[in-house]
Amino acid sequence: MDAPGSTPRILLEGLLHRGELAGLELRDARAHFMVTGAVAGVAGALVLLFGVTGTFALAALVWERGDRAAILGLVAFAYLAGAGALAWWAAARMRAWRPLSETRYQLREDCACLNHYLSEKAP
Repeated sequence: MDAPGSTPRILLEGLLHRGELAGLELRDARAHFMVTGAVAGVAGALVLLFGVTGTFALAALVWERGDRAAILGLVAFAYLAGAGALAWWAAARMRAWRPLSETRYQLREDCACLNHYLSEKAP
């Protein structure tokens, strides 16, 4: 480690390894996003189909009643409340997600190691 030029070599190798780690984490993040997006899209389509057919079925059941507007209004409000809850959950999930967390941790550890190494070599 005391040979001239060893510190830049160590720094370069460390940065290359961290670059590889960042690439792995980006691939993982992309896969996570793609799978979550596909599942959410299919689930959304199925929920929309269920909502439409369920609303038509409910409308057919209560069509002869005098309070059908109130019943269908409550169903619409339940749809809106469910959509709001899901939007809140999705926003909380995105706020909690920390992309490249392992890469950032490793870079902080590398900096601490280099600072320690360089402070020992300082006269």
